[in-house]
Amino acid sequence: MKNTKKWISVLLAALLLVSVATAAGISASATAGTLTSYYATNPDGKVGVQKTITMDGSISDWDSSMLIAQGTANDDPRVYRPNSMYEVGEDLYALYGAYDDDNLYLMWEMANVQDMVAPNDNYPLAQGTLYETSEFPLFIFVDTGKADDAIGNNGQTITGGTLWDKNITVQNSFNRVIATDTKGNNGPWIYGGSSAGINPVEIYNRTTSGVQVKYGKGMLSQHVYGIDKAYGIYNNRVPGDMCSDSSAWVDFNAKGHNSALYDFHYEVSIPLDRLGITKNDITTNGIGAMLVMTSGLSGMDCLPYDLSMNDNADLDDAAHSQENNSFEKSDEDFITTSFARIGKAGGSTPVTQPTTPVTQPTTPVTQPTTPVTQPTTPETQPTTPSPATDLTVNANSNLFNTSTVTGLEVGDTVTVDYKLNANMGVASAMWRLSYDSSKLRLLTPASSLGPVGGSVNANSNPVIGNFTNVSTLYDFSGGKSFVQAEFEVLATGSADVSLTVEELNLAYKSNNVLYMESAVENGQIRDIT
Repeated sequence: MKNTKKWISVLLAALLLVSVATAAGISASATAGTLTSYYATNPDGKVGVQKTITMDGSISDWDSSMLIAQGTANDDPRVYRPNSMYEVGEDLYALYGAYDDDNLYLMWEMANVQDMVAPNDNYPLAQGTLYETSEFPLFIFVDTGKADDAIGNNGQTITGGTLWDKNITVQNSFNRVIATDTKGNNGPWIYGGSSAGINPVEIYNRTTSGVQVKYGKGMLSQHVYGIDKAYGIYNNRVPGDMCSDSSAWVDFNAKGHNSALYDFHYEVSIPLDRLGITKNDITTNGIGAMLVMTSGLSGMDCLPYDLSMNDNADLDDAAHSQENNSFEKSDEDFITTSFARIGKAGGSTPVTQPTTPVTQPTTPVTQPTTPVTQPTTPETQPTTPSPATDLTVNANSNLFNTSTVTGLEVGDTVTVDYKLNANMGVASAMWRLSYDSSKLRLLTPASSLGPVGGSVNANSNPVIGNFTNVSTLYDFSGGKSFVQAEFEVLATGSADVSLTVEELNLAYKSNNVLYMESAVENGQIRDIT
C-alpha cells in the first residue's frame, strides 16, 4: 500500500434547536489537484540574482526580479476550521533569492489579512508580528546538487524520526537544513546527513553557523492575493480550494487591507562555505531551496507551496492540542513539490508544480460584499474527467450532500467522513453504509466506524450500525464524525460510498423530563419544530 491518504469530509450543519436543518453546503477535502496560477515556482523563469544584501531587516535591497516562489494570503490552516481564527497565523506569501561570492540570501514575505477576514477575532491583530510574539520553528531545505552528501530516506533522521519531531518528510533530494524559529533565537543551526537520512546532530550550531536572521514590517509585493473569507465550510473554505479558479480570489489590498501595518518580512544570509558550495556552483548548476513554517508537531505553510500543508486543515486536533485547532498542527506532511531554483533552473527531481512559467495576475479580483453566513450549495469541484488510471469516489447520503474526490490511485487510502453538527443532543440513530467492494476495501474496524460506539456489523455490505442512549445524550455540537470509514483503493474508474440514515432522534431534557422527536424516520427527513 502506498500510504497516500485522501479525505472526503462531509458536513451537515444543523441548527436543531429550532428545526431540522436541510443539508448545508458540502464539499470534498480533496488533497489531489493542481494549484491555480496565483501560485508559482520560479515565475517567468526567474532564478534570483547575484547581489550583496545588507542584513539590516530592511526590504529596500530586494526587488521583484528576485522572486523565486509565489504563494497566496489566507491559505493557512486556521481558515479551514469553523472556530480557529483566534490563533496567530503563519501565512507565507512570497520567497525571494539572491547570492554573492560569500552568501546565499533569502527573503520571504508573510501576510496577516485578519483585518479583512476575521477582524472580530482581534487577538492575532493585537499581538503583533510573529517575530515579536512567537517562537515557531522554521526550516530551510537547500539542494546543493552535490551527490556525495545528498540526504536520502525522504528526509527522515538516521534514527527513524523527523527533524525536531515535526512530522515533515521531503521527496526531493537536498543536502542541508537550516533550522531556527520566528524570533531567530533558537539557532540558527545547520544539519546535514547521508543517504540514510538527516543526522540530528548539527554540523554547525548557533555560534558557528554564521547564519543571520533579520526581520521588519511591510511587504515588497504591491498586491496581496488570496481567497476571501475564513471560518471553514460556513464560508465555503475547504481544503483544496486553492486548486480552483472559481474560488473567491481577491486582492486584499484593494479591499482595504493594511499591508504596511500587519504584513512583514524576513531576510536570511547563509554562508556558502557552510553549505559546501561556491558561487560558481550556483551560477553553473544552480541550487534549490524550500522554506517550511511549523507549529505544534507539523508543517503549517511552505514555499514553494505543497498541498500537504492543507490536506487535513478542516479536521480538529483534539487528540494533540485543542478541538478547535486544525489537525494540520499534528498531521504528517510529505512534501513532494519541487524546490525553487536559484542561479540556474534544473534539478534532478521531477517537477510536480506546473512547469510553464505562470504570470501573477495584475487585475484585482472583486468579491461580492454580501456576507455569507452559511453555504447553501455544494462547492463545485473541477469537472475535468479523471484519467482512466485513476479512481473517483463519490460520497452521498439521504441526509448529507454529495462530495467527490478524484485522482486516487490503486493502493491509495481514502477516508469518507460524514460530520454532523447538532445543537441538540442525539438520543439514538440507525444507519447503513454501502460501498463498491470491487474497487474499495474497508479498512476501518467496526468499533471505529461510529465514533460514539453502539452496535456495528462491519462484516456485511452494507455495513449496519445503531446507537442509543437516552440517559446521556450524544453530543455532536461543533461538527463531529457521525460515521467515518477508511478504504483502500483496489481498482480504477468510479465508486460510490453511500450512507443512509434510517433513524435520527433528537432530544433535550427539562426538569428531568426527556423531550424527543424524530429528525429522520424510516429514511425520510422530517421537518419538526
